Amino acid sequence: MKYLAELKKVLAARDFAIIGIGNPDRADDGFGIAVAQSLKQDFPDRVFTELDGIDRVIQRIKSRSDIDMVVFVDTVDGGQVAGQIMIAEGDELAEERISSHRIPLKLYGTLSEKPYVVLGIQPRNLAFGEPMSREVQQGIKKVAATLSKLLKR
Repeated sequence: MKYLAELKKVLAARDFAIIGIGNPDRADDGFGIAVAQSLKQDFPDRVFTELDGIDRVIQRIKSRSDIDMVVFVDTVDGGQVAGQIMIAEGDELAEERISSHRIPLKLYGTLSEKPYVVLGIQPRNLAFGEPMSREVQQGIKKVAATLSKLLKR
């Protein structure tokens, strides 16, 4: 769980918000939404999804002085083994590999005017109408548990 130590280091003493990104209709691309939805009930003022209206979410986070970092949770094509969890800080994002979305995560991060990281998972399958892979389903549980602990501190 190398990502856990790295995530703790990046988020140390930070008050952060989480934005789950993705498309639940595209198999593993639903990862970010699923992680955020599993946390939303316990942390409604800190956890959002792209489905909440990304422009509105970004503006809300931008205006809050009690949030000093944003964690985007999404699938990331990093050329890793399916289910591998990765962290990329804002300046490390390579747009052509980080996201399959129309609007790059780097743009969302910049618009938030807060430091940001992407907590991602290597997908196995992004096909429309397909079920989520076992590796990504297991990753949802791991990442949600980790983020929940960090939000409770």
